[in-house]
Amino acid sequence: MGNTWVTNIQHFLNEKGEIGDLPRPALNLANHIILIIEEVTCSNNEYEPQTTKINCRRRPKRKKCAGKIVAYINQENPDQIIWYCPVCDDNGIITGWESTIYNNIRSGEFH
Repeated sequence: MGNTWVTNIQHFLNEKGEIGDLPRPALNLANHIILIIEEVTCSNNEYEPQTTKINCRRRPKRKKCAGKIVAYINQENPDQIIWYCPVCDDNGIITGWESTIYNNIRSGEFH
């Protein structure tokens, strides 16, 4: 059973909207969340679950999980990005991403 991460990316950013000075575990988590935001918002259909190139960061029984993150924007609540690992069930919800520099949706509107 994986962990569930409910994350507001704004909590990791400084006043310039960049990753702030964080302890290594928080920095690693922030980088993982940012990769998910960037990948989902580059998609042509961000509302459909898509397997990303992002490796799962979980290490069940101290062995690296072999899963790739699946992620999408929640159509019922489009301020949320939903993500999960189909191998270990690590999962989460990302909020606060829309106004960040990591949002690659250029038009300001979703497809």
